[in-house]
Amino acid sequence: MGPNSRRDFTIAIICALPLEADAVEALFDETYDRLSRLYGRESGDTNAYVNGRIGGHNVVLCYMPGTGKSSAASVAARLRASYTSIQLALVVGTCGGTPYGPYSTQIFLGDVIISDAVIEYDFGKQYPGGFHRTTGVSNSLGPPNQEIRSLLAGLRAKRALQEFQGEMLQQLFTIQHSELQWRRPDFVDDVLFKASYHHRHYVPPSSPKCRCFNEALKM
Repeated sequence: MGPNSRRDFTIAIICALPLEADAVEALFDETYDRLSRLYGRESGDTNAYVNGRIGGHNVVLCYMPGTGKSSAASVAARLRASYTSIQLALVVGTCGGTPYGPYSTQIFLGDVIISDAVIEYDFGKQYPGGFHRTTGVSNSLGPPNQEIRSLLAGLRAKRALQEFQGEMLQQLFTIQHSELQWRRPDFVDDVLFKASYHHRHYVPPSSPKCRCFNEALKM
């Protein structure tokens, strides 16, 4: 049995891409509502929601209409209007723009990245020689609250991190055996290219596969 109202939801997860939201929803232990048929939403709120439970937490999953700061800001504002009890909001995605971590540690496909700050990638100054992005943490949108910072600090401890990784592997094992789309692709389809490789255009335009994929199979 689900919560009585939207006020009972304290965690929000925001995804920019449907594929990302599908992966999050695969972790739901129970789904309460889809597209606000049961819980509704405030007047003027055009967000698309899926309500459910992960463990002992009531979670509202929010779909973004597209990527970008303006889209994220409007989605977050409407989310706060409809779900006034949200205490933790997570932006979950594929993290495609993160090639390296601290100390130049390379990040590989499948790694889990947890950010402790939000920095505007297009915030900076225009100089005669070009645009220079401001990267200092002091220029970020502010740190998380004290409770979240304490949690992140705790996860940096060796034993806590090992336990956390074990729980993630268990969840990954569960969803990989529940739906075929979350399993690792066969080695024939799992084609990797060097970061410096110049990819060609997609054919047809709506296809998710690059022309390089077919060429790699011929090699």
